[in-house]
Amino acid sequence: MSSLVSIYKEFIRKAYDSSIERALLIDVLKQLEEHLLYQRERGCLFIVRAPTGYGKTSLTLSLIYGILAGEVDFLNRVMHVLPLRSIIDDIYESCLTMFENKFNVPYELIKEAIGRQMMYARGARYFQKLGVFTTYDTFTFMLAKIPTSDLKLISERKSLGYFEIPRASVMDSVVIFDEVQLMLCEGCEKARTSLTSILHVLLSRMKVPVVLMGATIPDWLIRELKLLFSKKAAICILDFEPNKDPSFTEERLRKILRTHIIEAEGNSIGTIVTTALENASKDRLLIVLNTIKRARETYLRLRKEMGREEVFLLHSLFKPKDRQRILSSIRDSKRWILVSTQAVEAGVNISAEVLITDAAPAPALIQRTGRVARFKGEIQGEIYIIYDPREGWKNVYTGIYSLQEVKDTISYIRNCEDIAWHIPKGIREGSMGYLDILNSTSEVQYLILDKALNYMISSPVFVSDVIYRILRTAYDGSFLRDEKLIEGYVIESQFMKTIRSHVNIAEYVLGELYEYGEPIPFSTSKMEQVLKKYSEKALVLVKYGGNWRIWKGIPFLERVDRIVFLIDEELYSMEEGVKL
Repeated sequence: MSSLVSIYKEFIRKAYDSSIERALLIDVLKQLEEHLLYQRERGCLFIVRAPTGYGKTSLTLSLIYGILAGEVDFLNRVMHVLPLRSIIDDIYESCLTMFENKFNVPYELIKEAIGRQMMYARGARYFQKLGVFTTYDTFTFMLAKIPTSDLKLISERKSLGYFEIPRASVMDSVVIFDEVQLMLCEGCEKARTSLTSILHVLLSRMKVPVVLMGATIPDWLIRELKLLFSKKAAICILDFEPNKDPSFTEERLRKILRTHIIEAEGNSIGTIVTTALENASKDRLLIVLNTIKRARETYLRLRKEMGREEVFLLHSLFKPKDRQRILSSIRDSKRWILVSTQAVEAGVNISAEVLITDAAPAPALIQRTGRVARFKGEIQGEIYIIYDPREGWKNVYTGIYSLQEVKDTISYIRNCEDIAWHIPKGIREGSMGYLDILNSTSEVQYLILDKALNYMISSPVFVSDVIYRILRTAYDGSFLRDEKLIEGYVIESQFMKTIRSHVNIAEYVLGELYEYGEPIPFSTSKMEQVLKKYSEKALVLVKYGGNWRIWKGIPFLERVDRIVFLIDEELYSMEEGVKL
């Protein structure tokens, strides 16, 4: 039997052809191993704050490697929980490629051992794989005995789920919540409430070791977690310490990232395009905007004015395969311009020379700047924050971010002479690290336990269809968002016309799409935008009382069994995604 630290070091050496190790991750593994060997009868919460680009995903991958190699007999399974499907796609595909190419493990064998489970990917239906990558929504449903792959059957009362099988898998695991700030800080109130309840069950009832990881976990969140769970479980806080990671720290401090705040004068898109044109000589430009509409408009103008083929667009309304193709093209190109929404903020391992971004709260800006001069050996980067202080520009922020938090962040940055965007705390005299900005500007939220959810998840009494009906009413089918996510599909024009005139064939068409298609998750607001703009090219189907119907009004979420959004192929392209 090998120690987790020795397994990690061996994994790093083989996977990255390097002996560079991360001291913080070694500390986490030491503490985790001690808990698994000697304190398993009590739950333990590990809170890990690591800088962007630190390689914290290697923590999960090294644990999976140890299990696959048969080197640990005190750990059976690792579950890596993320808020976004897109991040899981990136990590999962990279994981498969790495184990096949670097460790010479046959591809089919890896897929048998490692799986992803979420809306369109059903590779770990019972959470029984050695390594499981899943979304927070899917994890929560499975913990409540509601398998997402059987939601359709459960809603029609044709399935009772998997009973205690997924829950037993969770109890036998180390559960890692990655990018946890997106759930507990930047998410809505029900995201904070549900995850607080989930943590209570995992730590106090199941005694599962839980790791919360992220770059932008503020101090107030740690205080809240300690207040709630210190009497129910051991709590281990592990922060990046510059003196323990001198090579990483020195390399990051050598980077010169100049920050410019540009006030938009009337036409903010014009300001962004002008700034991009002024930096056209640079090889790698990243432009991050707060809405899909702004991103698409900027993308189209840049394609027209710059005449460069290497201009790419990225947002949440792409098919998974097209998103992967775009990111692969960027990684393979020496020159590129990427116009993106928040989709680039987490789990996207690219590095730009120039960042042009809409103003946003500190957590978002920290993630965006983490994509500038990200890789070793890259020394310089330019950061342009486009900001309009006028009340008339509220639509760029409100409904997306707290306007006051945006103003506070911009005000704080203006008063900073030297910002170390890649280091948590300022080391040089007069400098500020990203955690300094975060803790000074983020709004404090309070964590509240949902006792009803807590009881349903931990009790063996409730059956799946009852829990599903209750959760659908209380949480609208999603634990992370105020709006329900609806499965959308791009279909051929002829099928759209046929369904409009013969809705009775919807069962067959949707069955084929569910099995072989690539769903695009739509929020209700984005779905309404498409319907308003392209009413003849989009269609909402609802199943109610066992029959499919074409729905022409909203709201409908509380009264139907299933909702599917269909859009004509003319509204989608591989380059632009859904054309909002």
